[in-house]
Amino acid sequence: MLRSILAMLAGLLMILWPSQMIHYMVMAIGALFILAGIYTLVLYVRSSETRRTVHIVAAIASLLLGAWLMIVPSFFINILMYIWGILLALSGTQQIVALIAARKYTTVHIAYYILPAIIIAAGIVIMLHPGTVISKTFIILGALSLLYGINELIGWYIFRPQKAPIVLANEVEDADIIE
Repeated sequence: MLRSILAMLAGLLMILWPSQMIHYMVMAIGALFILAGIYTLVLYVRSSETRRTVHIVAAIASLLLGAWLMIVPSFFINILMYIWGILLALSGTQQIVALIAARKYTTVHIAYYILPAIIIAAGIVIMLHPGTVISKTFIILGALSLLYGINELIGWYIFRPQKAPIVLANEVEDADIIE
């Protein structure tokens, strides 16, 4: 039941405040990097036998990345959206190039070009409007999370273990003893 309530709460938050939730999520990831850096640093300090430079470098890098994610989350959100857009545009282009190359060996119907063209268009839209795309994506994820929570709550209610009815002593009928 707690899982369903948390899923519904997260879904509502993502639907009502998608932009803020994206930032808080990136900041939470930053906090996890900071915790990992602190943990690695503590292990480095406590372990005199296995001290390696790579451990201290990893700890410091994790701390710095975590702090950067927490201080400037929008920078990382925009970078990720641009990378996503570029990857989609390149993937769609690669598919069209592969279809053109396949025409040397077989007939390629025009319908096969539709999905790669949509993928390229989506990549371009993401690069031109990264904030809108991620906000709408978060609203969809929030709605799905809300539906998941509702479904989980319904499932918990319907499929919870039923207690056997308590039989009181005065409700017991006479019975014959079978030997």
